[in-house]
Amino acid sequence: MTRSCGGSGEDNGEQRVQPVQIPRVYGVLPELPPPCYNHGVMQVTVKMPDEVARQWGETPEAVGRHVLEDAGIEGYRAGRLSHRQVGEMLGLDYWQTEAFLKQRGVPVNYSAADLEADNATLEKILGRS
Repeated sequence: MTRSCGGSGEDNGEQRVQPVQIPRVYGVLPELPPPCYNHGVMQVTVKMPDEVARQWGETPEAVGRHVLEDAGIEGYRAGRLSHRQVGEMLGLDYWQTEAFLKQRGVPVNYSAADLEADNATLEKILGRS
């Protein structure tokens, strides 16, 4: 998969980003491409012993990706992140996020109360009430 940023080719003062090859991690998940913009993105540095870091990968990029994935999973499990936010963090679309969470054994955050509310909404829309 290739991703590129930019517009119509006119020089309007925007920074031009060259297309990047996005390697696959875990066979189906893309590695984060460089952002097309830098507003609203926080870069975080984590210090840990090399022995610990190597449990996540051999390169800083691999370690960072795995830490980001784990943070997304834990945030979703705790209800601090939505499905969409996990996808945005990891550069995944809806279905890739679904596959990622399923592969990692993360249950869907959907309660019985959510189901009842959705059923009530459907009844209203379909006029069955």
